[in-house]
Amino acid sequence: MTDLTAPANQDWDALKARVDVQLRAITGAPEPDEPLVRTAVRESVMGAGKRVRPILVDLAARDLGYDQPAALQAGCAIELVHTASLLLDDLPCMDDALTRRGKPTVHIRFGEDVAVLAAIAMLGDAFGLAASVPGLSGEQRSALTLSLSQSVGMRGLVAGQYSDLRNVGNVSENNVVELNDQKTGSLFVSAVEMAGILADASAMQREQLRIYGLELGRAFQLFDDLLDVAGDAARMGKSNNKDAGKAVLAQGLGSKAMAERIQAHLDTALHALDHLPDGAPNLRAFTDKLFGKPAAGMQPHGGGKNGSVLTSLLA
Repeated sequence: MTDLTAPANQDWDALKARVDVQLRAITGAPEPDEPLVRTAVRESVMGAGKRVRPILVDLAARDLGYDQPAALQAGCAIELVHTASLLLDDLPCMDDALTRRGKPTVHIRFGEDVAVLAAIAMLGDAFGLAASVPGLSGEQRSALTLSLSQSVGMRGLVAGQYSDLRNVGNVSENNVVELNDQKTGSLFVSAVEMAGILADASAMQREQLRIYGLELGRAFQLFDDLLDVAGDAARMGKSNNKDAGKAVLAQGLGSKAMAERIQAHLDTALHALDHLPDGAPNLRAFTDKLFGKPAAGMQPHGGGKNGSVLTSLLA
């Protein structure tokens, strides 16, 4: 197992592999004549995802002194919610995307009915995972499930996606920020909230984690918007220019201003880590490697040349 107590030794492939082992156990092996929806769930979950959110749970928990396997199960619950949201986002009635994670989208491969049912199955399994994390009190399991449910409903993904679809045209910057907080930030906040619940963190630590997760989510979404405009769809593994006509800051700001705004969010996120034990070295290194210059064996968000968009624009 990779030594996660020393940030310099973090290896993206090793971190992802730990998550993938757990996800593979959850989704199961292929079976003869299995229902198409089961195939769609397994292939969607086990696709080439970056596993950012479950890794975030694991590393945040370790920075708080909690290094039990339960963090991976909680992280996988968030990954199932995230994957379900991608299936729904890609539908023709929403973003109408053609590719995701380097392959045709689920509704194209299996049909819209299967895509919707697969997403519902993932959501159900996600709540089951959160409610059954081993080694915790009933109060902790309830708190994990509540955090996850809030990230999905009218405080989170559903509200954000609705606004994304309906708020077309002249909307305020505050509206866009709120949309991003719901659609992207909610899962980042839930990830670090879960870590705080697992580690029985103090109220002050949980508040700093919330600030970190919110600001990290804002930076992540703005970077994704920037790549949607300037990125290479083949390299990113998903359709780009999906946000044309939508309420995104990338269409009103230049690339330089976008990069500066992303960096400002990252600065605020990293400042919040100053108040956690030892400055939260794992989360700090994770943030740097997600957005900054990649270390050996790791690639930042977007991958390949696109991963250096932020640092090159700020140079």
